[in-house]
Amino acid sequence: MLQESLETLFQTIGEQNLFTERARALAIRKEGEPPALNHRPLSIQGGVMEYGFLERLQDHGVDIVSPTNSALLSLIDEVNSKTGFDKFPRPQVEDIPAAVGELRRLRLGIATAKAAQADGQIVDQARQMLSNGNLSVLESAQRTKAEITETDLQTLREVAIAFSENDVRSQRDSLRESAVVQLYLLAQHPHTAKAAIRRVEELASDADPHIRQAVLQNLATLFVQVPAKVWKLAESFTKDEEIPFVLGQLIATCLGSLRNRDPKRVESMVLRIRKRFPYELPKGDGDRDPRAGLWKVSAEVLAGLYVWNDRKKSCDELFAWAANPMVYEDQIRNALHFIRLTASQGYDSDTPEFKAARLRAQELLRRVIDHSASGLERYRTLGAKAQQKKKEDGMRYAKCLEYGCATLFFGSGAFQEKNSDGVSPVLTDAGKKNFVHDVESLLRRLGDIAIPLTIYELVQLLDYMLPGDPALCFDLFTHALTQSGRKHGFQSEQLGVDVLVKIVSHCLADHDYIFRDKARRDRLVACLDLFIEAGWPNALRLIYRLPDSLR
Repeated sequence: MLQESLETLFQTIGEQNLFTERARALAIRKEGEPPALNHRPLSIQGGVMEYGFLERLQDHGVDIVSPTNSALLSLIDEVNSKTGFDKFPRPQVEDIPAAVGELRRLRLGIATAKAAQADGQIVDQARQMLSNGNLSVLESAQRTKAEITETDLQTLREVAIAFSENDVRSQRDSLRESAVVQLYLLAQHPHTAKAAIRRVEELASDADPHIRQAVLQNLATLFVQVPAKVWKLAESFTKDEEIPFVLGQLIATCLGSLRNRDPKRVESMVLRIRKRFPYELPKGDGDRDPRAGLWKVSAEVLAGLYVWNDRKKSCDELFAWAANPMVYEDQIRNALHFIRLTASQGYDSDTPEFKAARLRAQELLRRVIDHSASGLERYRTLGAKAQQKKKEDGMRYAKCLEYGCATLFFGSGAFQEKNSDGVSPVLTDAGKKNFVHDVESLLRRLGDIAIPLTIYELVQLLDYMLPGDPALCFDLFTHALTQSGRKHGFQSEQLGVDVLVKIVSHCLADHDYIFRDKARRDRLVACLDLFIEAGWPNALRLIYRLPDSLR
């Protein structure tokens, strides 16, 4: 019995997949015997079955063949077959007059069906299609710059305003929010601008905070037409709005967009909002503070006001955060992420504006790194028990150092990100040289104390910048490995030896002249000794490949 079971098993596995001679022998089918097959006892085939709108209606007991319901359902199918308004992403409308004609038919059909007391679910489906179609027409006209006749604009305006009302039982928030977008698109057309803007103003005080948020999302698009009105609405929200996520929308899309229009005014509003909702250290209980999004976007706008507009109050706020990483870790992270591009911008093609903003960004980085490094050094001097009690403090200092290093590592192009807008890659050797010289003190300070994750980013950054100034980059590299790297056990990490081999190989292959300096040769040997002592064979093999003059 066992023999038969093994034969079945090994024949099923296949002779070519077995390792021992005995197993292979059992896998050979005896002459005259049928092949041993190990069929699955059960096989299920199939996929996701479509659960269409009609099926859902029937499951809810809707009579879809009644004249009132079937008439509206037929109209929905007919309009959709011509326009595709129920599709996502929304279709590009080529024939705007024909599409608006279909919207008129659908609107009339909805009114007739409601009067005849058609099922509410079918009416809602038709209204959703009407809203999608209205938005599709307006978006298509904006993209293609197509003209819309005054009569068609009137229809589009009536549909948008009707959907913006809140007096319909079946009206859903998503349709009202879509209506706000439609009103902003209508505001770009002279024939409907006045009525659309007036309705947007009314919705700015709507009882639903999501509608107020939708109003703020595109408010800045009206600035060219009615700047005084935009500022008035923004000031009103700054003073009276009580919902943090609504104010976060105001700052992120409206004030952020208008920052260069009137930096002083924008700064004043952002600081007033922060005063109304003062920042507090996250409690760490797992629940997200509803103010977190507001604090994030306000930190980003203040960072922009400082680096690009040279606003003193914003500068003071940011420098105060930098001086207290234990409390303002989140604010530091958000501000530095926002200036990631600025800190390395202009090295290949400079302008006075780039340089001024870059110097301010690097000054903020310097303060963050200096204060965080000093804090981490103080933490490291504590005894084991004291360190355990203040572990959170040490982690905050270390994280802020990582945020500082990441700003340079990612922003400069050292990390090859795809489709990223937050970087300004330094591509030329001359640009890399100037970059390294400008931030040398920051890189050296990071090498004093940073944890292994930060050191890993630092040495990759130095490897990327190597063609700019090989000697300086190598010196900063060896400093990081022998100082912070040794303290935190970077030599025990696989990633550590990988970057060691990579950067040393680059130096030996392309810039061997830097090792004519004896002190630099000694630093190279010291780094290699660290990794050899940690037991990494790659470091030992690298020693064997060194020229005799460097051993």
